[in-house]
Amino acid sequence: MMRHLIVPVDGSEVSWRAVDVAIGLARVRNAVVQLVRVVHDPVDVTLAHRRLDEGLSERDAVDVDVRLGVRLTHGSVASAIEQVANEAPGSIVVMSSLGRGRSAAVVGSVAQDVLRRIGGPVVLVGPMAATDFRGGPVVLTLDGTEHSEVAIPVAAVWAESLQTSIWITKVIAPPSGWAPDYVHENGYLADAAARIANLSGSEVDFDILHHSHPGKAVVDDAHRRSASLIVASSRGRDGLSRVLLGSVSSELFRRASCPSSSCHRRHRRRPTFVAAHMADGHRAPKPSTLPDDPR
Repeated sequence: MMRHLIVPVDGSEVSWRAVDVAIGLARVRNAVVQLVRVVHDPVDVTLAHRRLDEGLSERDAVDVDVRLGVRLTHGSVASAIEQVANEAPGSIVVMSSLGRGRSAAVVGSVAQDVLRRIGGPVVLVGPMAATDFRGGPVVLTLDGTEHSEVAIPVAAVWAESLQTSIWITKVIAPPSGWAPDYVHENGYLADAAARIANLSGSEVDFDILHHSHPGKAVVDDAHRRSASLIVASSRGRDGLSRVLLGSVSSELFRRASCPSSSCHRRHRRRPTFVAAHMADGHRAPKPSTLPDDPR
């Protein structure tokens, strides 16, 4: 897995932060990094190539296979990125969650469109996210729904690839005077931890967080643990869907100190990301951990 990382760059310095993250991942997994600049006017192609060369020259990437490309499109930025991803099955898109440029903007709405289109998770890099992997756990957010559990095999693959542990969090925002059922909640998380340990062979632990703002709770917990990555489904309850793939002003992407890997509930039953990992000789996720596609 992670043999091919695709990074959309829109000309802003913010978008280049995703390049730094991809380079770090490529070093861990000996992967190819493909930088893509999307333009809508043929006159911008030459300048876009020059800007990619200049930006890469400012980074220490001599030991990484980095390839540069410019896509001319009359459609949306997301459709162009989808086309690039389709040309490299099993690839992962790494993109900034905030950025603006003359040719095309890589912003929250584009990230959402990309996630809906491609068959694998997207790594999103927020403005506060560290661009190096600090060796901390992969933080997986679950809310008790099948939609949130789409992220389970993705987190398992990330943990095995980064050679780190997994920390599962579930946020409960109880109304005043209500006592949560700790036996039920702990039982659910313990079962999820056992399934993930079976998938990845990684060390897995869990905790229940009590907070009225799920996004803040997840971000603060991930920061305390020096997390390498936050993994979550883009659909859920208790406000997590808005936090994880909402506007760029959302709590997670404004404050998260690490990148996030979001996966969509409409991904295929076995995402290309997981299938590529299996092709490398790793264990396959059990079908029971992936809910049926509702389409």
